[in-house]
Amino acid sequence: MTHNSLLLCVAELLRFIFKLCNAILCYIKFLVAIYLFVVASVTVLAWNEKHKKLTSGDANGLIIVWVIVKGNLTADSISARRLEVDRK
Repeated sequence: MTHNSLLLCVAELLRFIFKLCNAILCYIKFLVAIYLFVVASVTVLAWNEKHKKLTSGDANGLIIVWVIVKGNLTADSISARRLEVDRK
């Protein structure tokens, strides 16, 4: 095997690993979204691609910014605001 063909094999392997990691991350985001909507009564969910963070908000005004640290989803910041809206 020549040096160039070995480099091509390594490049293909890295490309495959990158696609696999992206697929796993999408699956994790999907599971988190399902959990938040079913268990936590979340009404808003948004993904920040630039900072790789997930933001959730519920009907009571609880806003949580989530970040993945060492493979675990962790609350980066929490803002608890009681929202009172007069809908008359």
